[in-house]
Amino acid sequence: MPTSASILQILSFFVVSKAFLGNQKTLSTKVKVQVSDTTSFHINLLEKKREDQLTALRKTEIELATLAEECFVDPNNDDRCSSTTTSLPNILFDNNFGYQSRSEGFPGAQLTSNVVGSNVVGGGQKHLHHSGPPSNILTLAIRQFHINTKAIFGVYEGEAEHKKGLKKETLDLQTLLKTTTLDPEAVWRREATSQEQPLAIKIPYFVLCKFLDLAFPRDKPIARFYYLETVARMPYFSYISMLHLYETLGWWRHSSEVKRVHFDEEYNEFHHLLIMESLGGDQDWSVRFFAQHSAILYYWTLTLLWLISPSLAYGFSVLLEGHAVATYEQFIEENLGILKSLPPPKVAVDYYDSPEYFLSGFAEGVAKKYKKGSGFENLSDVFRAIASDEREHVDTMHNCLDAGVASEFKKQEGGILIGGGLIFISALLGLRVEQGGGELDLDENVKLALGLFEEDKGGGGLAGIVKRIARMFR
Repeated sequence: MPTSASILQILSFFVVSKAFLGNQKTLSTKVKVQVSDTTSFHINLLEKKREDQLTALRKTEIELATLAEECFVDPNNDDRCSSTTTSLPNILFDNNFGYQSRSEGFPGAQLTSNVVGSNVVGGGQKHLHHSGPPSNILTLAIRQFHINTKAIFGVYEGEAEHKKGLKKETLDLQTLLKTTTLDPEAVWRREATSQEQPLAIKIPYFVLCKFLDLAFPRDKPIARFYYLETVARMPYFSYISMLHLYETLGWWRHSSEVKRVHFDEEYNEFHHLLIMESLGGDQDWSVRFFAQHSAILYYWTLTLLWLISPSLAYGFSVLLEGHAVATYEQFIEENLGILKSLPPPKVAVDYYDSPEYFLSGFAEGVAKKYKKGSGFENLSDVFRAIASDEREHVDTMHNCLDAGVASEFKKQEGGILIGGGLIFISALLGLRVEQGGGELDLDENVKLALGLFEEDKGGGGLAGIVKRIARMFR
């Protein structure tokens, strides 16, 4: 006979279950209403994502059951356990190249235990979604100084044991990846047809790209990509900072939506960076040093350029993202056979499968052209997706800038450069020159130099520009 307590428990369970099912029905109705306002494209992506996750979950459950049956039924059978373990997929280093990130500051074990969630990404290392706030700047700086001091001499804590655990297959992947190359001259030829930009931004861009050619020989493409992706995040950080500043000062509030686009772009570049780390791009201390310090310099350069002209700042990003497109396309063409024989890193599969990627403002075109993460068959698919992302960034930056500003600047820069050269020559010769017992000042020098432009009586055009510059230097 059931007791009154058990009857009460059954009734309570019935009431709670009914309430829960009622809530689920209400929630389902709300979802249907919201779904009607959502594009079918995103619905299909999320449904496919759910199917893939369920498939992966069933696969993991089978692996766990196999491991439990083979290894834990007879704990004294060590040979049986070891053989089974090696026959199972390498869970920790599945679909990646066995590298640990050397750019994230501190390994996960050194962080506080205030962890809400985590995700295994490049190199099998745990990047924590939330581990509490960072320490103060002094603590972080001192700790990082010690880490980098050891890194200069090739000492990295915990990596010796990590490398001992790598399988021969993983080491073979690393060796094969190191045979890839990148011809910088071929990259320049691809960029020859790119859109022209004013010399004010093209000259520093040219210097930056030449630095890349000199710093990274053709047999170090992955390290070059790591440098490029580290620097490529800075424009969006700079643009968001300046848009915030203009909004706070009450100067401009018409680009608030653009901040969301820039955040999506920065988040996209961040995952490109994680992919390059998983491929070993950040293993050399010198590469990390130059990449991180160049990024800081680049941030402040773009911030100052934005103060002069936001369109010129966006134009610089057009050049840099265009260079990234040409670089990745050349790399794919040059190493297609090798890339097709290498697996996609797990961090790439996870990111290109994520709702965050497909709900971002630029991913729809990419999804139509290329496979999503779970459909990546090899490393060439990953680099094609990255190149497509960079092409989307170029289009977005084009839409953000005012093309008229760059065009007008290009028209005037010739006169400015010639005028500046004339002033420099006049200053070099001296502001006072004896000529027939008289004195010739700067204005007279400029007038003589501009004899060919005397028809410009209105003071405009090249002559007017040079005369205005001359007055500025009086």
